[in-house]
Amino acid sequence: MMRTARSGLAVLLVAGGLVLPRSAVAGAIDSRQSEVRVAFSMSGVEAEGRITRYSGEIDFDPLAVREAQAEIRLQTGSFSSGDPDTDAKMREPQWLDSRQHPRAIFESAQLQQIGDDAYEALGTLSLKGIEQPMKLLFRYSERGGAQVFDGEGRLSRAAYGIGEEPWDTVLGDEIVIRFHIVVPKP
Repeated sequence: MMRTARSGLAVLLVAGGLVLPRSAVAGAIDSRQSEVRVAFSMSGVEAEGRITRYSGEIDFDPLAVREAQAEIRLQTGSFSSGDPDTDAKMREPQWLDSRQHPRAIFESAQLQQIGDDAYEALGTLSLKGIEQPMKLLFRYSERGGAQVFDGEGRLSRAAYGIGEEPWDTVLGDEIVIRFHIVVPKP
């Protein structure tokens, strides 16, 4: 649900998020045309997975950026690395704890233009019952009657208690959430 008084992506070593703008009517994310990827370092090598189930509303008008808001909901149990054993492990309490915390939610709080079609969104990512500030950088475009948001956000694995000891020596702390979000215009 969008909050009008407060706006406020998210994702992670398995969740992350997004943020975005406000127009006359908030638009729902088209998950068939969109994609959310999660990148992290494992033994010094970049690894990547994706979040396959997510939803959200984005209200964005490039002429009224300060009015923009977004809420993105990621299903933590939908992390996919391509390996079923790894994916099952990611749902466990030490990792994403998908049973107790089935969703990661990003809510935008502030948005500003930082260049031609380039924006910065500040908000809050709630993951595993922990809320932390998150910044998203993205580019905005319009294609085929839809709003398109391409960008990324970064979060700390340790701040959310994802993969604690003994994984600290194997996994890097930074998780990068990359997104391509399509919102059909009403």
